[in-house]
Amino acid sequence: TSYLADEILWGQRFVPIVAEEDGRYSVDYSKFGNTIKVPTPLCTARQLDEDRSLLDALTLASSRGPLRKRSVAVAKTKPKFSISPDSLS
Repeated sequence: TSYLADEILWGQRFVPIVAEEDGRYSVDYSKFGNTIKVPTPLCTARQLDEDRSLLDALTLASSRGPLRKRSVAVAKTKPKFSISPDSLS
């Protein structure tokens, strides 16, 4: 099955409908098509990786002492998202 663009819900997954108990499988069709929200970045994986690299570079630069002029310009830009410590693991 394929989905149209407006049918794809960012940050959501389908609810599991198949369960196994005592070696037997059952399907709960009442849950078919239901979705639940899951923690999802608001940007692409590429942008997340680029922003994380920038954050690492800024952290490294600040641990070495005062930022150089060229680095200050980068430090003034606001990231498009925030990284929580939980999302880094």
